[in-house]
Formats: sequence, structure tokens, C-alpha cells
Amino acid sequence: MRFFLGVLCLCQLGIIAGETGVLTGNAKAFGAKHPKNIIEGATLKFVTEGKFATDAEMLATGSRPNGTCKALLDGKTSADPMTLSFHTWGGGTGWCTAILDLTQPAVVESVVVWSQEDDARGIQSFEILASLDGKEFFSMGSFINPRMDRSPTGKGFTTIPMEFRLSKPVQARYLEVRIARKKGLFQMIVGEIAAVGRIAEPGDPGLTMMPSSARPAVRVKSSGIQEAAIRLDWSEFAKEITGVKGWFIYRSSQPFTRVPSPGVELVSSVGADTTSSVKTVVPGETSYWGVVASYSDGAFPEVASISHRAPKPYQRDCFGDMLAINHFWGGGGARQHGRPSSEAWEQVAVELLAETPFKQVRWWRSTPSVVQMLYERGIGVCIFPNKENYEASQASGCRSFTAGNEPDLSGRTPAEYLKHLKEMHTLGKQFDPQNCIAAPTSSLCKSSRDWLDDLYKEGAKPYFDVLDLHTYVKIDKNEYPVPDGYPCAAPESLFVLVPKIKEIMAKYGDQDKPMISTEFGYCNKGIANFSGNDMDQEQQAHHLVRGLIIHYILDFKRVFVYSFWDEGEDPDYTEHHFGMIDYKLQKKISYDACVTLGEVLGKCTTFQKIPGTNDIDLGWNFHDPSSNKNIAAMWNGAKNRIATCKTTPGKLEIIDFIGNKKLSTTDENGFFKLPIGGRVTYVQSEKPVEIIEIKDN
Repeated sequence: MRFFLGVLCLCQLGIIAGETGVLTGNAKAFGAKHPKNIIEGATLKFVTEGKFATDAEMLATGSRPNGTCKALLDGKTSADPMTLSFHTWGGGTGWCTAILDLTQPAVVESVVVWSQEDDARGIQSFEILASLDGKEFFSMGSFINPRMDRSPTGKGFTTIPMEFRLSKPVQARYLEVRIARKKGLFQMIVGEIAAVGRIAEPGDPGLTMMPSSARPAVRVKSSGIQEAAIRLDWSEFAKEITGVKGWFIYRSSQPFTRVPSPGVELVSSVGADTTSSVKTVVPGETSYWGVVASYSDGAFPEVASISHRAPKPYQRDCFGDMLAINHFWGGGGARQHGRPSSEAWEQVAVELLAETPFKQVRWWRSTPSVVQMLYERGIGVCIFPNKENYEASQASGCRSFTAGNEPDLSGRTPAEYLKHLKEMHTLGKQFDPQNCIAAPTSSLCKSSRDWLDDLYKEGAKPYFDVLDLHTYVKIDKNEYPVPDGYPCAAPESLFVLVPKIKEIMAKYGDQDKPMISTEFGYCNKGIANFSGNDMDQEQQAHHLVRGLIIHYILDFKRVFVYSFWDEGEDPDYTEHHFGMIDYKLQKKISYDACVTLGEVLGKCTTFQKIPGTNDIDLGWNFHDPSSNKNIAAMWNGAKNRIATCKTTPGKLEIIDFIGNKKLSTTDENGFFKLPIGGRVTYVQSEKPVEIIEIKDN
């Protein structure tokens, strides 16, 4: 049985004079001015069983000459290949584990491993365990190779001595050294292993176990960034600990409790940072993550790993997953330019975006610095499919793509569009079969539906993975019918138009394909406004919130609101006024309304229509499994009404569309009255709500 002691205060020794030197008899490995050998005759035996079993090729080459296992104790680090231990190229166990017998008890101060490294070879880390009797071994901690790139010197093959200095000297006769090959490299080559210290003298104490809490495992919180990455945060833990020199992030397909361990990969070194965004492995699969603290005396190898299941591109498990937005660093095609300190304005806009429930942006570029900045704020990306973006996504982990922008309105024929779509879809799958391409970004009107039908006729079905629409609703009531009394361009038109799209999909056997909208929104100013020239900020907010709820009811997996930030200040230029914040970064009503929507319905997973609703009095009961509460969302876009509602008797929380809350109670029979109108009103209760009667207010 082996006990772990940590790397802090592993033993307590009296200060006893004694000459320090090499304990393994291979002082020549240290070069011309090498220290003295103070013990001769040390032996080495490879571990050949268990999860740290030595690779067969390392065993064969390290056992030279003639099975004496002298190759790693001969003082030769690289001059003669016959004195090295080579790992199997491209396979094997990934381990070189050896037990050194120093022949007598010694006070060990450090262990040195010589590794030959280049762009295909290298070690990831090594752990040292100590024992007096060769039976019970105690971990002294781990050395983590600081080399995170694939070529440490730029000069190719290099012999590198790596010294692990124990936090305090430890008395031991036996040392177990577990050396792990670097994940992703083909081989490791070990040239020599040496221990440095002094001979133990009478009165030297043995090992003294310290509390396991002396160096606790790092506690980590995590959050996913779409399918692309995981955001790790151990900042709270870092406040409670001192002496940390750096942090290392590890990943595995199985839970793990220490490093190094089989199947555990060192992902990155993050220096002094206490948060990091790291690319996930495979969407739809679960991976395990842990952070290791490195101190001046080495890395603490115990890990409290956490699990993360990365969603698939455009996966929707709850209402909040659907919420996304168009936001372009540097501006869109209508951006009003010329203001000073433009980057500072951009930065503030991103900080405002980070405070909203919108956790994915649509952008046509994939500039790594901007993507990383978004990841640091928990925001993922959806980008246009092209070779440059596919290449960049290999590092960012983004696998969400959307092809084109309204080809139905730009004059491109379905055949022309399909030719390009085929090329981009094929290329995307070559880069990564998990890449998900959405298309064609067409609209809802009759001519656009005809264009979509023709695209299917051309054979487009296999060349896009998700149907992408632009779900704007416009003022022509013939094209965009709305319920009686509702204003032109009200989002309730979606209840009529989206089923027509689904009919086309079903016609070509594509009814099960997921749907998203990469543009849905309302302009609150401008002449020739297709949403209506009388649209103000309040009505913009009403329509956005109701429209997002309707998209969820209609099973859209993502809706990218258009857009977050006004492009300019021209009062008569429609394209300047779709944002939730104006050009000077002032919040519009829609900002607070959408934040409230995300806070109230974000965790909800199921819904049902409220009994007693009708064509103009609309409402749904949503269930939030995190609180086991019911949230009813109700409105009437035609006129103000008073609804008599019923639920389980007890307390209620009534929330208006911009987040103002009021506590209330039902009567003893569960009845309560609620005014409803164009603003969505939310009611949180223990059980679903029904409408018993509704009258004009």
C-alpha cells in the first residue's frame, strides 16, 4: 500500500553535517565539473506491471548491457545511443518507471532526469516516490516539464537535464521514478537518472507524515463555451493558498486523482492566471479536467478532477441555450467610423455583452485574439465557413458555421449558391467531421420560401447540417399575417410562417433537421423601416422578447438577435438602429428586457400552453428544473387585459418585462388577477398557471 504525503514538509530532519554528492554513482552525467559520488553500486529495476508499467521498448533498451540495467546509471546522457532508453515510436504504454536502490539509507535532496527532446520526442513530467524498506512508498511530488511547445530550442534534438528539488530532504534507500511521455509526441528518450544528497547518519529521523490538507488539491469551477471550449476558474481557491509559482491544466477521458497517471494529458501551463479557456475534445463526449499548483519545491500531484460534457454545435438543452446575438468586433457593413479611441469603445461593448444571457456571437471572422477575448467572458462564436476560418477553428474549437447571408435576396440562384455550399461543406468535414454547417440564411416571405424550395430541388439536403433562416417579420400583412388587433410586423406572425418552412422541409424528407435563425430583430428608428416607422425603443423591446419566446416554442435551437450595438447615429438610416445599446453604448429598453428574459426563463427546459389562452391572449407555462418552479409568461399584443388566473394556493412572484419584482399571494383557492398587455409578464409559482377568465382592462 502506498501513502501520499504531498510536497510540503514531507519530513523533519535534524541539521546534521555531511557531504552532499551523487547517490547513484553516475556523477559524470553532470559534466566536467561534476559533484562527487558519495555512494557507489546503486542499482535500477524497471517496474513492469500495473498502470505505470514501463514501455516494452524502454525496458529492452534500458536493460542494457545484457540485462544489467546500467544504461541509465552509467554517467552517459547522450553521446552513445547504446546508453539510452528509447520508448516505442508512436505507441507503447507512455511510461518509464524505475526503482533505484541506493544500497543504504541516504538523505535525498533532489532527483535529475536527462531527457532528449525535439519536435517529436519529450517527457511530460516525472513523479518521485521514496521508501526506506522498498515496500511502502511515499510521493515526494512531481516535476512538470515547462516546455509547452514542440521544439524547446529551435535547434532540434537537445539533451535537457530536469531537476526536481524536494521541498525538504527525505531519508530513503529506495526511489521510484515515474516518467511520463508528453501527450501528442511520438517518443521519449531517457538518458540518465541521478539522485543527489548525502549519506544518512545515526539520529536522522525517518519519514514524517503531514496532514493531507497541508497542500490541498486545487478546487476548480467550470462552465462550457458552446461546443468549443471549457472555462476553468480556480480564482477562489487561489485566494486561500500562498507560494504558488504557476498552474498546470490536465485533461483525461476518465476521472483522475493525481498526476501523472495513465491517460492524463497535460494541456497547458498558465503561469499566474487563475482562469483559463481551453479547447474541448469531442462535442457530445464527457472529459475530465483538473488543475495542479506548482510551488518552488515542485508540483502537488493530487487532483480534484471535474467532469464536462461538451454539447454538440447548436445543441439546445434549455431556454438560455437558444439565446445568441450578432456582434462584430470592428463593426458591420454599416458601421459609422471615424471616432477616436475606437478600440476602447469596442472593449466596453464586449463588457456590456458579457453581462447579458447571450453566450454566442455570429461573426464572419475568427481572429484568434478576439475569439480568446470572447472566450474569457464565456462567449462562444459562430463563423462563416471558409478555409481560413476552418483552419483557425482547429485551435479555437469552434465547430459552428453558417453559410452565406441572404442569398435569396441578393440575386444568387439556388444552383449558384449550392455549388459554393457543396465546396464549403465538403471542406469543413475534411477539417473536422464535427464541424456543423448551417444554411442557407433565407427569409420567410413567399419569394424566399420558393427560393428555398428550389434549393432543395437542386439536391441541397446533404450539404447543410442545420437549416438557417433570417426570421425578420415585416409590415406587409399579406406576407406576414398577425393576430387581430396586433400591430404590423409583430413576431406572432412566426406562428403562421415557420410551419410553411417546415412543410418545405417535410416535402424533401428533411423535417428532422434542426433549425436556427442567424438574424431576428427590430430597428427602432429610420424611414422605410420594414418593422414600421413608428417603432420606438419600448415596442422594439416588446417584440424582441415575445419573438424569442415564440422561437423557443417553435423549436429553434439558436436565435441570433440582430443586433447588439447600433452601427451609427443617422436617424434616417435603418441599419444604424437595430442594437440593444446605442452608438454611445447607452442601454436601450431591450437590453434590460432581454437580460430579464434570460434570468427568468434561461434554465427552463419544458413548456406547455396555458389553459384558457386564445389567439390574442397568449401564454405558456415553463418549468425550471433547477428550482422546480413554474414560470408563466403571458401577453396580449393587441390591447390591455385583466386575467383571472389560478394555481396552487400560496406565494407568487410577479416579474415585469424589465425585471421589476413584486411578491404576491393567491387567495385561499389559488385565484389571483393579473394585468397583461404588449409587455411580457412573468409569474413564478409552485405549479402551472391557468386562465379562468379574461376581460378588457
